[in-house]
Amino acid sequence: MNLHTLSPEAAQLMLQELRVRQSELELQNAQLRRAQVKLDVERAHYFALYDLAPVAYCILGAQGLILQTNLAAASLLEVTRAALVSQPFMQFIVKADQDTYCRYRKRVLASSDAQSCELRMVKNDGRQFWVHLQTSVAQDAEGALELRTVFTDVTQRKQAEAELASIQSIAENANQTESRFLAAIRHDFRQPLSALGIYANVLKIHVAPIGQPLLANMKDCIASLNQLLSKTDGPEN
Repeated sequence: MNLHTLSPEAAQLMLQELRVRQSELELQNAQLRRAQVKLDVERAHYFALYDLAPVAYCILGAQGLILQTNLAAASLLEVTRAALVSQPFMQFIVKADQDTYCRYRKRVLASSDAQSCELRMVKNDGRQFWVHLQTSVAQDAEGALELRTVFTDVTQRKQAEAELASIQSIAENANQTESRFLAAIRHDFRQPLSALGIYANVLKIHVAPIGQPLLANMKDCIASLNQLLSKTDGPEN
């Protein structure tokens, strides 16, 4: 098109069309800027929710490889995020608990609800720690299977439970020892006391009146000892 051959009316019409097109482009550009700002905000929100979450979070592929992980997971395992990606999640589980994890994974895949489990994991330096796992099945944008796993360190709770179990075991052993001790006392004292009671009854016939108060006192002592032994009897007695 030769602009020099255009009539003033045609040139004016073209100018108006160019201005309309410019306005449309400016509007589209403003929309793109707003969309970019919204995307940046959503990315920042996602970073705050996912990367900065206080609990460890991993997305695993169908073969058990780590696809994504957040900073809390990397910190808990003491491995960089880059080093975690594409690694088998299984390698961070204590060998003795790997069968437990395999059974747990099958349970997760067979259920539509989130499943939980507690087992031991291992840090990069070899230290073991207890975790509570919670995993659910999902699909990515392309329909591929994902396992979304949250795990939290419960080592302190496990240690407290172990200490409580130890204390309960000690208390139970102490109760059993006390029961055996009291049973031995009852056995060792009741027969002599029974014989002594019979002997006191025999003496009552033959002892002179002057010795009766002493004999009565002896019988009172025997009765008190028998009463004391009765208090040591267990519920079964």
